[in-house]
This record gives sequence, C-alpha cells and structure tokens, in this order.
Amino acid sequence: MDALRRNWWKLPVIVLAALLTRVALLQLIPLRASGTFELPPSPIAQAVGTVPAAAIVVALTYAVIAAVMTVVAWNLPGGRMERAIACGLPFSLMWLAAVLESVPSLGKPFGPELLFGLTDFIPVWIIGILVGVWTDASPARERSVFRRTGTVGVWIVAASYLAGRYALYALIRVNSGYASRPEATFVWTLAMGLAVGLAYRFLREGIPGNTPIARAVWFGALAFGLYWSLNNLFMPILFDMSFIAFQPTIMNFVYRILVDAAAVFFGVWSAERMPENHPAIRSS
Repeated sequence: MDALRRNWWKLPVIVLAALLTRVALLQLIPLRASGTFELPPSPIAQAVGTVPAAAIVVALTYAVIAAVMTVVAWNLPGGRMERAIACGLPFSLMWLAAVLESVPSLGKPFGPELLFGLTDFIPVWIIGILVGVWTDASPARERSVFRRTGTVGVWIVAASYLAGRYALYALIRVNSGYASRPEATFVWTLAMGLAVGLAYRFLREGIPGNTPIARAVWFGALAFGLYWSLNNLFMPILFDMSFIAFQPTIMNFVYRILVDAAAVFFGVWSAERMPENHPAIRSS
C-alpha cells in the first residue's frame, strides 16, 4: 500500500515514542495499581522475564495500531490534527475498555483498573497524534466523497458485538462475570461494543475497499482483529491463567478473538449496506 510504502520508516519512531511514554507513566502509576498483575507469571514470563515479555507484546500491539492508523489516515479527509483525533481516539477508547474487562470478569475494583488503563490510553493517543501530524496523506484523498456514518452504524456494530459476546458467555461459556456479576458484565459488554462502533465511525472514511464485504474484512479481521488478538493473548503470555475453569485455558482467549472479530465483521458489513454509506467516488 502507498501509505506504508511512503511512511514505513516513521513507524518504529512512533512505536518507540509510545513505549517511552508508557514507561514514564508506569513510574507514576506502577503495575501494582492493578490487582491483575498480582497473578503468578506464565511459563513464558518465567523463561524470558515478565518485563521483556510484556515489552515485546506491547511493542507488537503498538506497531499493529500504528500501521493500521497510517493506512487509514492516508485516505482520511481533513487537516492533520483532525486526522490525529480520528485515529488516536478510537483505539485509545477500545484499549481502555478492554482493560476494564477485568472488573466484571475477575472482580477487580474499578478505580485501580481505570487508573492503570490510562498507562495505555495515553500512549495509544500519542500514536494517533504522531500518525496524524507526521505521516503523509494521499494526494487524491479530496476525490473521496464518503460521508461519516451516523449513530445508526455505531449501534449496529455495538449490537453485533453484544450478540457475539453473549453467545460466548451463554453458549461457549468463556470466563466472564455473566453469572456472578451480570449487571457489570452487560455494562462492560455494551461499552466495549460502543467503543468498537465509534472506532468504525471515526475511521470509516479511511478504510480501504469499495464493497461492504471488503471493508468489513479490512476493519473486522485486520484493523480490529489483529489488535484484538494481541490484546487478548497478552494475559496468557504473561500470567498463569490456569485458575480459569474453561479448558484448555488458551481456547478461552482464542474463542474470544474469533467470535468478537466475526461479530465486528458482521456489524460493519451490515452498516456498510445501508444506503447512506455507499461511496460515490473512492480514491485508489
């Protein structure tokens, strides 16, 4: 893609800036602020060390986010700061919401988890700002006449995510607070679905593809799917999750990745089929 070909050398610098920001924030908000990090280390973390393992997974996740933002920002209309907000806000909100899943699923207190979530919310926002103001945009992007999808598209994606998640809770029975903390589980699931829906709304004008299914694949499988895979695998890579009743433990996370990505794909495909979302001209 032209966006990555023109900007690839900037991505390591952007990822490094986000990592340094996260390290600085961890001096203010240490890991012990989150009860999640009291879990025993996994065999991988015991072999290579918890900090190196965490650094590798976080760096890979930041790299995926930066690459996705760069591709999307290539076609986003507006000035550099507008593109920075459109790129940074969606992934920041999704990451913060993902961190808070430990509240309903593991019974962790909300305040400390929210505080710790800021150590990722801010670095991801930094990635969005740097991508928006530093990377090049397509010279032909003014030929795109996409209109940002309205709130209906947001709710379609959120409803699809909600349906997929409750299939995971009730049918596949992945680890969750579905039975023990049903109200908190519903609030978190809806909030996460809305965060994904808002990401679709903000990023839609820059998503590659000219058909609903192509754009749904790009957003659901690539933009969301790759990020969500690394996000979900963070915990089993770093910590011993054998206390989870679901066996084998790793499938608890694999099912989440697959079903969530499929639900987002279906939601975006459905939203893209609405007449208001049909593109008139799309730059290549």
